Amino acid sequence: MDCFALAYLSYLEHIRSFRPSTLINFYLLLSALFDGVQVRTLWLLPGPHRLAAVFTAAFALKILLLLLEATEKRSLLRPVYRSVAIESTSGIINRSLFWWLNSMLWQGYRSLLLPEGLITIDLALASKTVHASLEYHWAKSEWTIG
Repeated sequence: MDCFALAYLSYLEHIRSFRPSTLINFYLLLSALFDGVQVRTLWLLPGPHRLAAVFTAAFALKILLLLLEATEKRSLLRPVYRSVAIESTSGIINRSLFWWLNSMLWQGYRSLLLPEGLITIDLALASKTVHASLEYHWAKSEWTIG
């Protein structure tokens, strides 16, 4: 029953969000960690290892599902949405490890980085937007310079 709920949640997340599901990735990551410990323990027990083999296969499938769920889906997006910022389509693992920056770092290692070659950032983080917000809030505040 859980696999049907997970599949339905994955479907809903994929049709409504740019990025992979944080909830599913977090669940699969924690579950895989706990299952890895259980698989190790089952292999260390004396006797036949049939149960350990079944748990190992289930663990491998869970890791595969985690990898599939964690991949970004930029290639699956409609052409209108493919130009969104790269961190907007990155999952929780990519954002936690800043993995989405690797392409730019590799490009900078191979050649000179120019402003045209940099990745686009989210509009909310753009300097023009942040400057306008700062000016607005500064004007509303009671602070003065001097």
